[in-house]
Amino acid sequence: MLKFYIEWMREALVEIYPNLPDKDATALALQGYGDLFTSGNTSDSSLYDKIIQDYGLTRNEMISISGDYKNRINGVKLKGTTCN
Repeated sequence: MLKFYIEWMREALVEIYPNLPDKDATALALQGYGDLFTSGNTSDSSLYDKIIQDYGLTRNEMISISGDYKNRINGVKLKGTTCN
């Protein structure tokens, strides 16, 4: 079920930002699920790391990519164009 939501979110981001690289869209989609695995009584970051790896990323890559978009560090601009 989680993979369905991640794919749905990734596809939605690419639809909104057509030139958004797939890797970036995936990182942004994955970042949003971190709290599910690292808060409360369900703290299992190893499972979260496994899910991230299933998408060909490391946790550090995911954090770096999503952080660049969130904080616009180093002049990062959204890599894509919005729909009209």
